[in-house]
Amino acid sequence: MRSTTLLTRYILLSLNSLLVFLSFFSDKLKLPAPLLFAGKLHPLILHLPIGILLITVVIYLFRQKFEHHPGELISWLFHLGAVTAALAAISGLFLSKSGTYDEHLLFNHQWSGVAISIIAAILSWSYTPGKQVTAISLGIILLLPVLLAGGHYGASLTHGEEYLSYSMDEKKIQKIITDSSSVFDAVVEPVLEAKCYSCHNEKKAKGELVLTSISSIMEGGKHGHILVAGDPLNSHIIQRVVLEEDNKKHMPPKGKPQLTESEIALLHAWIKNGASTTITFASLAPTDSFRILASSLVHPQKTSKIYSFAAARPSQILLLQSPYLTVQPIANGSPALRADFFIRDGFDVGRLATLEKISDQLVELNLSNMPVKDEDLNIITRFKNLEYLSLNGSMITGKNFHLLRNCKKLNTISVAGTAVKKAQLVDLAEMKNVSKIFCWNTATEIKEIAELQKRYADISWNYGYIPDTTEHLQLTPPQLKNDELRVMGRNDSVFFKHPMPGVTIRYTKDGSTPDSLTSAVYSKGIAIDNATQLKAIAVKNGWMASGVSDFSFFAKGYAPFMCRLLVPPDKQYMANGVETLIDGKKGETSNLRADWLGYREGYFDAKFYFSDAISVREVVVSAAKNIGAFVMPPQRIEIWAGQDSARLKLVSTVFPKQPAAYEPDAIQAHKASINGPFRYFRIIAYPIKILPKWHSGKGQKAWFFLDEIFFN
Repeated sequence: MRSTTLLTRYILLSLNSLLVFLSFFSDKLKLPAPLLFAGKLHPLILHLPIGILLITVVIYLFRQKFEHHPGELISWLFHLGAVTAALAAISGLFLSKSGTYDEHLLFNHQWSGVAISIIAAILSWSYTPGKQVTAISLGIILLLPVLLAGGHYGASLTHGEEYLSYSMDEKKIQKIITDSSSVFDAVVEPVLEAKCYSCHNEKKAKGELVLTSISSIMEGGKHGHILVAGDPLNSHIIQRVVLEEDNKKHMPPKGKPQLTESEIALLHAWIKNGASTTITFASLAPTDSFRILASSLVHPQKTSKIYSFAAARPSQILLLQSPYLTVQPIANGSPALRADFFIRDGFDVGRLATLEKISDQLVELNLSNMPVKDEDLNIITRFKNLEYLSLNGSMITGKNFHLLRNCKKLNTISVAGTAVKKAQLVDLAEMKNVSKIFCWNTATEIKEIAELQKRYADISWNYGYIPDTTEHLQLTPPQLKNDELRVMGRNDSVFFKHPMPGVTIRYTKDGSTPDSLTSAVYSKGIAIDNATQLKAIAVKNGWMASGVSDFSFFAKGYAPFMCRLLVPPDKQYMANGVETLIDGKKGETSNLRADWLGYREGYFDAKFYFSDAISVREVVVSAAKNIGAFVMPPQRIEIWAGQDSARLKLVSTVFPKQPAAYEPDAIQAHKASINGPFRYFRIIAYPIKILPKWHSGKGQKAWFFLDEIFFN
């Protein structure tokens, strides 16, 4: 035991020394990818020291009650708690480098963690079984409030400063929705609040993006604007939410509450209709598909209803809270409670059963997108005062809906996105107090819903948008399966996908617009062996062809062993310097501050060195076009080459086509044909001197941005 204790002391000394050092210099830390990944373990590790240290303190305080003195156990637990506290603090420090957090909260949480680790280490070093040590008592007195403070700051960082508070913004407490309400306030903002605010707020702005106000939404983040009014397909917010959940660019991140299909459809429709924050329900025609979709997502209105039952104890509510479940009053001062479940993978039916502790007070239960099954309704029937139940996107089929008759006060139930059929909807409609049923996108046919609406006219049936069978709707454009791959190796291929079955994808590889009859049909991966502008559309009988997907791909080609910038880029747009040109990382036109070199006052000029002469047939300059941001194609590109770096000759000149009007943002491949072999290259590109007369910035200097140069 003595040798183990000595080893533990050395480990604790090393870990805490490292922790203090890293904390003092945290603002200068640049971590490699493995350590950034290790930071993601912080939420898992941090609960270990909290539980271990609290258990140890309890055992220590009541040690005299044990038949045999638990000295060895206390000593072992102090060691374990101290080690895990140090690991939790270090992993938390790593996690802080992978996101944007409120500096004040982060500072307090970070140094609380350091204090907890050091106090735990002192307790571990000081405790000797069977001896009374004053430092132990003092350490415990100091440890408990620091643990509480650290937990509070951590919860505030993750869930917002009001997470452990019952105080609520009056706007959140009660939002009465009428025809004069704006669609944004009624349904769009609640979606953003539920699925986006936790990561994009004034205190924790991941990607420098804040979504808690209209002005900040329109401003965007470090990746540029998140929406283009009237153009959802070119809006980043839509592009990110429709990606596969495993894609690192998908939003919300994996493990966070995800947007439902209807919520994505709402955001898409809102942007397509101009992303207005003032348009009201009344200003839209009753048959308008945007109004119908938005109306189907309106949450039940909060009222000033008075409840006769007693309020639950605050401590009881606090014990129910977790990253997977929140419980809160439906209104300020009301004893009635609402429970919301989050994170499908973390759902546990046992946690649903724990709500029996507040069965009298629970009036609203949100189980949207949880893997709730028919047999779980047995638990829900125990909530005798339940008024609102959401089972959207669950695994419910409805075969046990008859059990819900025990919930005699249930008046609103939502089963959108489930396999519920007409017979099961009848079970709900037969319940005495049910007045609203949300059945959007269920297994019930449209004509059956119409029958139910006629049969149960006193019930409000919210079934979303029902399309006109004579109406031809437009398909969405094809998407890439491997969207992150834009620089292609010899064995790489491009793969398309489309969410609708039975769609045919047609494409071109020469930059021309594909048509629905003669263009090549996509059937398997498309090989890319040179710089290629790939365009694709989706077609299907009975549907309008989609808009055009436009992607630029580049072949890796020969890699120089060295390159040198002869003219530095603008100080605002230096990216990774000369490495930017040969690192194989493609930039995005919406984020010119990352992965791009920018030139305006001067011109681009760089030399490239190869160990041996290479037979190059084409040099490709990858450049950005973002006309609204004054970024234009270069006026002229010169390729100089030779066998002697001091005696290069001009082998090709390219004059890129200049736009005659505003065009969509794009990554362009400017190709120069040459006939080598050559060992040394010098590439010069000149920005256009002034913007054309049709441009809003006419007369001003244009920008030229590039991120890669390929030798094929």
